[in-house]
Amino acid sequence: MLFYSKHNYATKETLLLLKEIRSSGIGWNDIYNTVIDNFSASIDKSIINTGYFETAETLCNIITSKQNTKGANAVNNSVSLGEFRQTSMLTKSFLKSLNEDSKQEYLNKISCTDKFYLSPFYNNFIRYLANLRPEVIKKIIIPKLNDIASSRDTFRLFYARFLEKNGFYKESDFLLEKIEVKSQFRYFNNKANVISHNRNRIDEALRLYIEAINMADNDQERSIAYQNQALLILTRTIIERYYEAEAFCMRALELRLTESFWYPFQTIILLRIDKEPLDKTVETLIKCQNEYELSRGQLRSTVNEIMDRKKYAKADKYLLENYIIKPLTL
Repeated sequence: MLFYSKHNYATKETLLLLKEIRSSGIGWNDIYNTVIDNFSASIDKSIINTGYFETAETLCNIITSKQNTKGANAVNNSVSLGEFRQTSMLTKSFLKSLNEDSKQEYLNKISCTDKFYLSPFYNNFIRYLANLRPEVIKKIIIPKLNDIASSRDTFRLFYARFLEKNGFYKESDFLLEKIEVKSQFRYFNNKANVISHNRNRIDEALRLYIEAINMADNDQERSIAYQNQALLILTRTIIERYYEAEAFCMRALELRLTESFWYPFQTIILLRIDKEPLDKTVETLIKCQNEYELSRGQLRSTVNEIMDRKKYAKADKYLLENYIIKPLTL
């Protein structure tokens, strides 16, 4: 199977990472040189052999997932919180290139692959496809739950987070209880996420987020845990603790290592709007935009959250969206 990558720099990014991993010497085996040679040779005007592409991306994932996220070299920067490599531009290009028939064909291939859950590349594909087809989780992941639980912590944690985000809280908690090394950020943060969906265990979830902060290896992880604390207070509408939630957001912004992690701003906006009467919503939104210099794209993302919490009518949503599209002035 061949696919066309729209961005030539996407192929170069993956090839460059492979070479950087090789030069670092960490986890490298000489047989991996063949992977680089085959992948490099398969690139012809961005037409890529899927088999070589899979092997190259899987190799990047396997090696970079073993790296410590405290560092700042090129290899470490490709690791997402000690899990799998962040979805590369090449992988994104590949996913976008698949039509419905190709997606189904690829899904059939994965489901027929023994222990597919041990492949970071396949796992990232399943995560992508599950957003489009939620039934994939029940058909492919749930039947393999015991096998995943018997694998390694890396895969247990990946699927625990994946299942929690998709509403399978019992299954997520089952995998978390199988974690061998629990004294780590990802265990406590994921455990708190699962517990936070139980209204009777909010205080316990908040305590676990504190444990996650104490176990964090870097400031970005701490920033995520502070944001999660604030979001929990917001989603449960604990109004008497909104001042505390906003403080958590500010701490999250102080610690974040990347400006792309802007969710604390969104949480602050929602906290402030939640305390105001309906007729003050637009005014509060504009004040926050001016105070934090947020882009219109970021505000558009926030509008749906506002609509969900305030239960606006369609006319009000149109009004809010137009305030975002037009210059924001009081």
